[in-house]
Amino acid sequence: MKPEEVNNREKILDEVIFYIQSNSTRIKRKSVKNSTFYDEVDLVYSLSDELNKTEKKLNLLQGKVKLSPAYKVSIYVDTLKSRILKDKEDYIRDIQLINNRELGITKLKNFLTKTEKTLSLISMLKDKDNQLSYLVSFKHNDSAQDRVTISPHDIFSTGHDIAVYGGAGVGKTTTLKAYSDVLAEHEPKNVIYIPLNRLVDEYKNFSNKEENLEGLKKNLLIKIILLSKGITPTSENIDDAKSILINKFVIILDGLDEVYNAIPDIISAISKFKSERPLSQLIISSRDCVSYLDDIDFLGITLLPFTKEQLHKFIRGWFQDKLDEAQHLIDAIENKGLYEYIKTPLLATITCSLVQKGVDAPSSENEIYSERLNLLTGEYDLHKNIERQKQKGELLRRCAMKIAFKMHNNGVRSEYKDNMLNVLRHDLVDKYSEQLLHDCLNELINPCNVLIQDPITKKYSFGHFRFQEHLASQELSLNRSIELSELVTIDWWRGALCLYAQDNDISYLFEDVYKRYGNIHRAIITFTAMIASRPKSNQRDLQILFREYEKSDELDDVYASSSYDNDYGYDRDYCS
Repeated sequence: MKPEEVNNREKILDEVIFYIQSNSTRIKRKSVKNSTFYDEVDLVYSLSDELNKTEKKLNLLQGKVKLSPAYKVSIYVDTLKSRILKDKEDYIRDIQLINNRELGITKLKNFLTKTEKTLSLISMLKDKDNQLSYLVSFKHNDSAQDRVTISPHDIFSTGHDIAVYGGAGVGKTTTLKAYSDVLAEHEPKNVIYIPLNRLVDEYKNFSNKEENLEGLKKNLLIKIILLSKGITPTSENIDDAKSILINKFVIILDGLDEVYNAIPDIISAISKFKSERPLSQLIISSRDCVSYLDDIDFLGITLLPFTKEQLHKFIRGWFQDKLDEAQHLIDAIENKGLYEYIKTPLLATITCSLVQKGVDAPSSENEIYSERLNLLTGEYDLHKNIERQKQKGELLRRCAMKIAFKMHNNGVRSEYKDNMLNVLRHDLVDKYSEQLLHDCLNELINPCNVLIQDPITKKYSFGHFRFQEHLASQELSLNRSIELSELVTIDWWRGALCLYAQDNDISYLFEDVYKRYGNIHRAIITFTAMIASRPKSNQRDLQILFREYEKSDELDDVYASSSYDNDYGYDRDYCS
């Protein structure tokens, strides 16, 4: 190649590279003179030809291509503010009418419709990704009272799609099952009640046979309905169900939080089902400390725990004519500051039962469950010279913990007896004989009633899901080989971890999670709930420490953003 040809190609190379740079591509200019460039020159020649052809095509298209329209929108902030404040005033007024029993069913339906629209507007204005969010700031008023005293059944009867939220033991399942029973008395063919936790194994077995994952998602809710009725979701059965479900149905899905990990597509399936069958009413229940909360489109109502007055009324009703015992418990709750621990129907029931049997009022939620387990496994029988079981209570409780932890780790809340025995064999056979473990399992069923058999599935569970979470949390406390940093990112484990937090320091977990994942972002919901479960005297220090880790996440994000170009060898001056 002649020198003048080389110089000419270098000039073309420079021009093309400049052209590429000016079009904001991530290509850093390279020195050609000090490198072997003949192949590059040939490449640049071809690039140059392509660029020229493209440029000619663009010139021909000029005038034919219509640009995206631009809109100029004027937003009147005062008008928007007035609208929100007016909705707030109407909301508070209607709540007062509801609590005074002065709002009829028709007006209640209108109230729910308007509330749903208002909440959607506020949600949009608070969304940081929305351009309107910078116009309005919201402040939470702790002193404002908007607690509604109304039967959930009245709300359900409006025909709205409702999501029922609430913490463990507030009565979500009881409420939904009772409403289902009421409807079944009048319209048995038009109500479908599905306790979702019973379907986990059936769904897993069915999904394992399905080779096409996309096909599994199709008609998913109909498949779940069929499985709940013991019907195999064949194509023919699905078509039959689709033809039947055109009519107006009330479909109640209880315990969404208990199956979300096993059936993560269930929320989108619910939305699709509703869009295709607008006449149907869907009612779902879930705990409120879940990561998928924003994905649920239904109007949410939260079942609140007892007020102090309601708790006192419940206790007096429990003890009936023994008013002295009732008042003694009420005084103990007040003197020990126990209201926060026993304000749910579940915990109030257990506490009253314990006190009625001579156990002092426990001082925390975890202690309430522990005392209940002690009572069931014969701990207090010794003082009364009663012998209901042959095995020691301590061993029975240890077996219960092992079984509960394994079930929780497998994401189920019921299991066959043989599988439970296999768990005990695997974990405890080095210390105890197989016959002894077999006897312990039998005694947990009878006479202890720690394990309860479902008459339909023939599987055993610990009764209320919270009892399983408690036992799993006890195993977490005793078995330090369990890696908690793996569990804090999983919704299913949140309840057990909150119980664990009641009796254990959790500050070390922040560092463990940060080291494991490089951030704590994925565990924010769980950590927030765990901090709230700690004694109040410890919460402030934990919140300060947790905030420091959150700041580290934010700084890491900023650093990652600023160093992106350098990480990939790009010069910031040449990048868009």
